[in-house]
Amino acid sequence: MRTVVWAVADTGNCPARDFFNNLEERERAKAQALFDLMAERLLCTNQEKFRQLRGPIWELKTTNSRFLCFFDSKNRLVVANAFKKQRRKAPATELEQAAQIHKAYDP
Repeated sequence: MRTVVWAVADTGNCPARDFFNNLEERERAKAQALFDLMAERLLCTNQEKFRQLRGPIWELKTTNSRFLCFFDSKNRLVVANAFKKQRRKAPATELEQAAQIHKAYDP
């Protein structure tokens, strides 16, 4: 069983968790189901829902939301940031933010 954790920013807040908590109930339930699947099965093989974007950064997708995450040295899934889907590709600014959180992350 894998643990899914929220990354904490330098400011001490947790933007990805805040984004998740502010989703509409139906969208939040979809995201929670994907997190539960990742925890249970250790990996989601559906590339429509979970795929590697660049380097250590992975994207977990619901209908309207995107969660950028990575695996830490303890094999936990760390959710770095999240955003509403706007285009087919993840915006470069979101990828860069996730990469910076990954670089600064200390389990």
